[in-house]
This record gives sequence, structure tokens and C-alpha cells, in this order.
Amino acid sequence: MNMTRADDVRTILRAINQAWREGRAADAGRYLHDDVVMVMPDFAGRIRGRAAMVASWQDFLAQATLEDFAESEYQVDVVGTAALASYAFQIRYVMEGQRYQGRGREVWGFSLQNGQWTAVWRLMTDMHEEEMP
Repeated sequence: MNMTRADDVRTILRAINQAWREGRAADAGRYLHDDVVMVMPDFAGRIRGRAAMVASWQDFLAQATLEDFAESEYQVDVVGTAALASYAFQIRYVMEGQRYQGRGREVWGFSLQNGQWTAVWRLMTDMHEEEMP
């Protein structure tokens, strides 16, 4: 595996997460393919397209106050012009006066296009959320 390419993918994922957390979802969108697909937890649905994924981050931040979001356990596999990356995450937020904490794993698919890694697919899995006192 080419570590430089894996590091590049990891750096992009961190930039995506930092941008949406800071309320700059449109900045995160520059790393997304026009037709990126996001698969909802438990395969309950799909969001298709850069604009829809950016809007999902914006909608979340419009409804919730994010207290914490942490990523860990990064795994990146690069094969030719494709990369699969995943990480565990923990999140804490307040929505409608109630605090929540959650954890799960995100899996992202990337394609190397014109020398730049572009996100083409995202899955949220192993989601566990609960209300906090």
C-alpha cells in the first residue's frame, strides 16, 4: 500500500469533518463527487449528490448544537485509483433541549480523479445513540 496516498485520504477525511463541524459544510463539499452517495444507517435510505450531502450537514447544525465530535481508529486501504477509508466516531450534541451521545463507524469510498481524491460513497454503520441526563 502506498502510505502517501493513504495519508492523503486520511487528511481529506479530517478536513471534511473539520469543515462541517465548524459550520463550513460547503467547504467540505469540494472533496465530494457531484454524484456522491450516502447510505443511511441500517441501509434505511440514500442521499445522492454533493448538494444533498452538504445540506444534510447544514440541516443537522441548524437543528442541533454540536458539543463534541471525535474520530479514531482510522483505516485506509488504497488499491490503484480507489480507496476505502473508515473511522470510529463519537458525537455529543443537544437537539430540542435534549442532550444525546452517539458512536458508530463511517466508511467512505474515494476515487482518484485528475490527481485528487474525491469522495464517491459514504456509509454510517454500527450507530448507537442515547439520550443523556
